[in-house]
Amino acid sequence: MFEELLHQYRNGTIASQNLLFPLSVELSVFQSQILEKYMDRIEEMGFSLRHFGGNTWVIAAIPAISKGGNGQDLLLDVLERFGSEKRNNDSGILENIIATMACKAAVKSGDQLSDTEIQGLLEKMAAADLFSHCPHGRPVVKIFNATDIKKWFHRT
Repeated sequence: MFEELLHQYRNGTIASQNLLFPLSVELSVFQSQILEKYMDRIEEMGFSLRHFGGNTWVIAAIPAISKGGNGQDLLLDVLERFGSEKRNNDSGILENIIATMACKAAVKSGDQLSDTEIQGLLEKMAAADLFSHCPHGRPVVKIFNATDIKKWFHRT
């Protein structure tokens, strides 16, 4: 998912999902300044935003990858990363934000997947450069050998 989203970002093709009911968000002065400074990059990530007055902003669209997630929380997370002095000097800030977006949109423990979704996920993983870990370093694959499986059933 990360590589796909990064590729879309680099090609300017991250899909947006228009919100049926746009969200009004009250930001701090600092957050508003960060938003204004990085508006172009944030919109390239799939957001559609407009200034409503003062420190109030309206979120009209969010990245489609967020699967209808909380647009306000996602925006605040993006602003926090852009606003971090440490991250501001980091040339990989956009990759870090995209990695976070991908992780938040990824399949989570307990999610129910259809056979088609499972097959699609496996195909995407096989096509990925590094599919054994997420961009933040957490493992996404666990390999079991026959001995391990036999132990589960008390066979040796």
